[in-house]
Amino acid sequence: MAQLWDGRELSVIILAGGFGRRLGRDKAQVGLGGETLLARAERRMALLSDDLVVVMRPGQESGPVASRVVRDRPPSTGVLAGLAAGLAAIRHP
Repeated sequence: MAQLWDGRELSVIILAGGFGRRLGRDKAQVGLGGETLLARAERRMALLSDDLVVVMRPGQESGPVASRVVRDRPPSTGVLAGLAAGLAAIRHP
């Protein structure tokens, strides 16, 4: 179980629900160094926490995700809705 330097447990929220309009495709599925951006974020954040929550928009394909996936509610309303969904799902402060 990963902990902060002072012993507190930590949850990590990965916001992966963006449409990637400027990029032209779903950012979570973009490849980098042989893995998707989402897989890379999960791998790196797993070093910090045993509680990873990935927030995606409804209907978005998650692919192979090691973390718990929650969906934006209400859908397609931006980063704050994603953050609210993630905060509602975490186990640690």
